[in-house]
Amino acid sequence: VSVGFDNTVRIWENAAKSANEWRGAQVQKEIMTDGPVTAAAWTYEDQFAAGFASTITVWDQYGEEKLWEEKSDSSDLRVFALAYRPVDASAQSNAPPRCLASGHADGWVRIWDADAGTLVGKLGSQGEVGKHEGIVGAVAYSVRGDKIATGCSGGTNSPVRIWDSVSGHLLQKSEQTRTDGHGFHVKSLAFAPVGELLISGSEDFTAIVWKFHGSADGG
Repeated sequence: VSVGFDNTVRIWENAAKSANEWRGAQVQKEIMTDGPVTAAAWTYEDQFAAGFASTITVWDQYGEEKLWEEKSDSSDLRVFALAYRPVDASAQSNAPPRCLASGHADGWVRIWDADAGTLVGKLGSQGEVGKHEGIVGAVAYSVRGDKIATGCSGGTNSPVRIWDSVSGHLLQKSEQTRTDGHGFHVKSLAFAPVGELLISGSEDFTAIVWKFHGSADGG
């Protein structure tokens, strides 16, 4: 699935008949929205989500049926990042079977029940520790789903943080300096498939690999 500032969500399919070859992608479905689409995420099963303006919309995997939608008129709730919690990690936790995390302009990361479309809560909402000082522009779950990373557009507090995805407690955070972290907007995050590593990409033209204790291995 791809999204763009042309107000579209497109579902693509490999043109080759075999999964072992690649002949380019073909658009299978195009969905028009009411504004530039700034975020998207897909489960490994049967739904995907897209964010545009202050709206989160979830469709079935073919884009034929709208499963739920959350709308707001507040510009503070503009959506800039989406990520699904891996399904296989949910069975042994107290979280709903499937969770969708969304990053917003107001600095909060909200957690949704991906099936019911109801708000579960915010990351670290107790004591305001979870609120970033800038737009949350990147969200990513670890492979096991037990951790979630968030990145923001700046401010005086840490732009990259790692949380316990079930309790919402803050586990690690980076420093916002050009020697120890990013000096500008964090736009992308990804956990390594194995080990305790996280990579972050920023508009300061750097990518940094972090160990979970928060120090940089390189950039």
